[in-house]
Amino acid sequence: MLESVNLFAVLASVLAAQVIGMTWYSGVLFGKTWFKLAFPGKRMEDVDTGSKSPYVASFICSGIIALICNYLINILAVKSLIDMMIVAAVASSFHCALTALHNAFQHVPVGLFLINGTYDFVLILSFCLISLLFNLKFCFSF
Repeated sequence: MLESVNLFAVLASVLAAQVIGMTWYSGVLFGKTWFKLAFPGKRMEDVDTGSKSPYVASFICSGIIALICNYLINILAVKSLIDMMIVAAVASSFHCALTALHNAFQHVPVGLFLINGTYDFVLILSFCLISLLFNLKFCFSF
């Protein structure tokens, strides 16, 4: 399996995930709305933001998802932007359906589901795009 994975594309994807996440959940995009939906009735000062665990989990999970996306792009021999978008859409639809199932039972607000779900789709799409670009040698290939 590992011979079908470009670890440089995976690393680039993980780094992209950190930048996308910082932007997505900042005040510039959806951070304020996300906070109100995720922590109703609380202020930022009331929530413990000092823990490093979420960031470690984000890094590890992004790596796993990036590895899977890269593997799919490679074993399916994706060479076009359209095919890459189809792979990303299929992968995202699995994730979206499972997340919607859990969210329904946990009474997660629809707005929170939409913010997080769209973020997840953007991540998966970017991971697949980075993998495609590495495969097509638009980026440095090692």
